Amino acid sequence: MRRYLLGEDTFLRHKCISYFVNEGVIRTILDVGGTGCLVDFMPHKAITTININCGNIIGSGIHLPFKKGSFDAVVTADTLEHISRRNRRRFIDELLRVAIKRVVVCAPLGTEKHIEYENYLYHKQISDDFSKGYLYEHIRYGLPTPEEIQGLSKMYRGRIYYQGDFRKIKNDKIHRMIAIINNIYKDHIGAEYFLGYGYNDYTNRFFLCIDKKIC
Repeated sequence: MRRYLLGEDTFLRHKCISYFVNEGVIRTILDVGGTGCLVDFMPHKAITTININCGNIIGSGIHLPFKKGSFDAVVTADTLEHISRRNRRRFIDELLRVAIKRVVVCAPLGTEKHIEYENYLYHKQISDDFSKGYLYEHIRYGLPTPEEIQGLSKMYRGRIYYQGDFRKIKNDKIHRMIAIINNIYKDHIGAEYFLGYGYNDYTNRFFLCIDKKIC
């Protein structure tokens, strides 16, 4: 039930991630940059969380303290945009090093409209320190652009899926209450319903799925 208390965007990204790694052959999962939410979507999996601030292990995704092939799958949600562009390939390579079967990378999609919108939020709308902090890093390091993600997909022979509309994300008190009802409803719908193969100016995020067997 705890997962229903998440914001709608947070709920959907974890629901979609669990869809990509919920196969029976995947039993152990490393969540890089996560905060422990994923276990509520897959309580039957052995999930380890590593984060620079919290989690089962405190550490960086650039230098994972695990041996090669330590986990069946490695996932990361909303972490890539907090890493400089010059280190993003290094980050994905590190995820692939410790994964046996699959890596899933999820992050906001940096279309021009999305970048403009986050700049507007940072300078005009957001006042709390936590939100301004992560938006500052989005602006500093840059959201992953469609061209960047397509290039990574080609390089790693991955599959790209797109999800959501950033204009519909609301986090005020009223919408947080509505989110509980919406999350319960969406929990009974297959994740594939929310995923697509194309994007537009207002697409919220992408999921890059890389299977080790074809890399």
